Amino acid sequence: MSPRSHLSLASPARLGPRSEAAIAVITPAPLTRAAFAPYGAVIEAAGAQGRAANDGRALRFDQIAELAHRRPARDPSLAIYQIEPSPLPLKVDYLERHPASCQVFVPMSTGRYLVIAAGQAADGGSRLETLRAFVATSTQGICYGPGVWHYPMVSLDRAATFAMFMWQAPAAAEDCEVRPLDAPVEVRQ
Repeated sequence: MSPRSHLSLASPARLGPRSEAAIAVITPAPLTRAAFAPYGAVIEAAGAQGRAANDGRALRFDQIAELAHRRPARDPSLAIYQIEPSPLPLKVDYLERHPASCQVFVPMSTGRYLVIAAGQAADGGSRLETLRAFVATSTQGICYGPGVWHYPMVSLDRAATFAMFMWQAPAAAEDCEVRPLDAPVEVRQ
């Protein structure tokens, strides 16, 4: 695994007859607060300042992620996601975003998992030059910022369960936008 995820071009012959053009390849990097900052926040206790709670039997870590939202997203939603594992290489052919809300994923039972995100262009589309893949551990959650393009959660080692929180809009079309990529991107070790 490289210390920083990056895009490169692969020979189309390695990917079969789907495309005549070269395909972009991403190598995942470890998930860190600094590397993920353009896309949101990493939720973890490691390196954070905690304070005593519950008669000193616990440490509480406050303000670890901003739960940002704007209209029309107004209804809090807490859900459980159960995800089957997916092997690498992984073909990414679309991204999604929640224009009016952050989206938080906190592992409940998982091994390593993949986080794939891209920045937002001025026209609202994704900026593929910012597309990155990160490998998260079972002690790290994530909070995508509002409007951040991302691929759905990918469990690498085993089936996973996550708690998910976001603010939802009354109309589904205002809540989640999905767009296909012009050409697929492959995530490889």
